[in-house]
Amino acid sequence: MLLLVIVIALSLICTNGFCDSWLSRLIPGSSKPWMPLETGRSWTYFKTVVEPDGSMRDYGVSTMEITGREAVMAKRYEDRGVNERLAVFFWEEREYAVLSLTDRGALPRTMMFRLDEDMLHLRTYTFFDFAADRGDNFLIRENKGSTGGMSDISTYLGEEDVIVPAGTFRARHYIVRHVVYRYGLVDPDGSAREMTSSFWFARGVGIVKMELATSWSEGDGGTSLYELKAYGES
Repeated sequence: MLLLVIVIALSLICTNGFCDSWLSRLIPGSSKPWMPLETGRSWTYFKTVVEPDGSMRDYGVSTMEITGREAVMAKRYEDRGVNERLAVFFWEEREYAVLSLTDRGALPRTMMFRLDEDMLHLRTYTFFDFAADRGDNFLIRENKGSTGGMSDISTYLGEEDVIVPAGTFRARHYIVRHVVYRYGLVDPDGSAREMTSSFWFARGVGIVKMELATSWSEGDGGTSLYELKAYGES
C-alpha cells in the first residue's frame, strides 16, 4: 500500500520525463522505451543542410519507418577483456527491427536495430546506453594498427528540452565521435581527424533531432540537421 502511494505521488509531481527512471525502478516495465521499434512506427523529419559558412538550405522531408522484423546472426562477446582481438565470442540468431529510411536525393536505405533493455544496437554494434549517467563514454568499436586506426565513441551529455516542429520534448542528448588516427614518419605520435554527430532521444518517441556531421573537424563540409515533424504508428 505504501509503495502504491509513493508511485502515485511521484507520477503527480514528475513531468516531461524527469522521473521516468525512478518509476521504471519501482514498477519494472512501466516506462516507455527511448527508441520504440514496433512494426509500423514511423518518423517524419524536416531536413536542413547547414553549410560551412553558416548558410542553411532546405532539403525537404525525410521519413523513417519500421517495416518489419528479421532474424539475423549477431556476434556476441562473452568477455572482451583488455584486448578485443583476444575476446571470446560466438554467433547467435537475434531478432532485429528493419528500419527503412527515405531521403530526397538518395536511394532508400535499410538499417537493422535491436533494443535490449537500455542498450540500442545497430547491427552488431551497441551505439547508445540509455542507462548511462551524464558524462559517461561508451566505446562502440575500435580498430588500431601499425599505421593508423579508428574508433567510434558515444557520450551521454544529459537531458535537455528540445523544440522541434512536432513539439517540445525532454530528451537525452548523445554525441557520437568518429575518430581516425594516422601514424607515420612526419607525425610519429599520431594525428587524428574527428567527425562528431548529435542525437536527441525522447522517451516513447525515439529520435526527435539529429545533427549529422558531413565534414571532419577541419571544417571541409557541412552538417545535416533533422528535426521531427510528425511521428506515430501507421
